[in-house]
Formats: sequence, C-alpha cells, structure tokens
Amino acid sequence: MSLKDSPCFEALSYVWGDPHTAKVIILDGHEFPVTANLHLALTHLQLHDKERVIWIDALCIDQGDVEERTSLVAQMVDVFSAASTTTAFLGAEWVGFETMVEYVEMIGNNPALHYDQTLQPHVGCRGML
Repeated sequence: MSLKDSPCFEALSYVWGDPHTAKVIILDGHEFPVTANLHLALTHLQLHDKERVIWIDALCIDQGDVEERTSLVAQMVDVFSAASTTTAFLGAEWVGFETMVEYVEMIGNNPALHYDQTLQPHVGCRGML
C-alpha cells in the first residue's frame, strides 16, 4: 500500500526502549517480538470493540533491510502527516507525569510560551523576557 492511495490509518510515535526486553504480540496470526515499551503502548491503545490500523515503524519497516529502513525513515514526516491521528506514547506514568502533561497542554494552548533550556525555569513567554 502507498501513501498515494490515501489509506486510512493512525500512526504511533514512541520510545523504542531496550531491545533485549522483548514481549510477544500476535500480528496476522503470527508471533512477533516487540520491545516492552511498544507492548505497553499497544496495550493502552487496544480497542476491544473495533479494529484499528496503526502504522508502527518497528513493525512496518523491515529493520533488517538497511536500504528500506533508510528510505522509510526519510519519509516519516509524510507518514505522520498522512495519518488520521498520530499518538505520541511516552511510556508508563512516572513521578512528575501529570506536571509534564499540564506543561504540554499549557504550551499547546498558548503559542507565546516556549521552551528554552538556557532559562531557569525552562519556560519563557515571548515578548516578556
């Protein structure tokens, strides 16, 4: 299938995690090893009442084919842009997770706010610094 065919799919962005802590999923009736973080993401995203099509780089790109991997990684912007929804999975909840979510919501709702690692704290407001 090609992006030129305008397929209906979602995309998943996630942190790969340790490749040595593999879990197994069933993909088209076959066992397939995935990282623990991808397994956790799929567990959270699973819908029990309907099927969904999700583009996941570790599954959709033959990781052993360097030429294919290089070509498709260069097209990631196009893949994410063509998706009906892109989910960014940050991993399991941790201490400070709620604060981070509030920060992302605040930045998303106020384009004047921006992140600057040279500032202390790291959040600034354009036009007021």
